[in-house]
Amino acid sequence: MQIGITAFLRNPAISRRSHQQLYSEFLEMMEYADQHGMTRVSLDEHHLEDDGYLPSQFVMAGAIA
Repeated sequence: MQIGITAFLRNPAISRRSHQQLYSEFLEMMEYADQHGMTRVSLDEHHLEDDGYLPSQFVMAGAIA
């Protein structure tokens, strides 16, 4: 069985998190998921959004790897 996560990484102003904190927390979540059997991740991207909506999925995929 394959277990996966789809990530949108939205960061609305109401959350009051920096983009650095958002991405750092996501990478910690990916590490946890990997240690507990996750076998895939799907990343969604969108450009020119000021809420941190992942602008480069390839960079994030490299960080996850």
